[in-house]
Amino acid sequence: MDSGSAARFFTECRFDGDDRRLIYAGKAPPTERVFHCGVCGTIAVRAERETHKHDREDFSHLKEHPTVKPVSLMTHLAKLLCPLGGLILDPFAGTGSTGVGAMRAGRNSVLIEQEASHAETIRFRVARESA
Repeated sequence: MDSGSAARFFTECRFDGDDRRLIYAGKAPPTERVFHCGVCGTIAVRAERETHKHDREDFSHLKEHPTVKPVSLMTHLAKLLCPLGGLILDPFAGTGSTGVGAMRAGRNSVLIEQEASHAETIRFRVARESA
């Protein structure tokens, strides 16, 4: 039974001398996943969640966005689809991966998010990226 990740097949594939590439981007790493602690109200990255156990057996009190996009993918797309200094509009911003990717690519962005907790996550990630 094959139990490996698809990443081992798609790190980079070139097509017969063509410059175009197929780039595989896996899931967002723990350093890009942000949680809200239901006990102390802290916002932090998943890599730091052990410090937020609060004498509990599990992590059910920590709330995360279910579909965090990898910043590396969003940076690549920003460079591919928007000119340097251009503006990217993300009307369903989620956790702000598009905004962080745009910042890294030298592009501007306007992010719109309906959920207040996700908007807090976006502020946290953008501030972290700006620091």
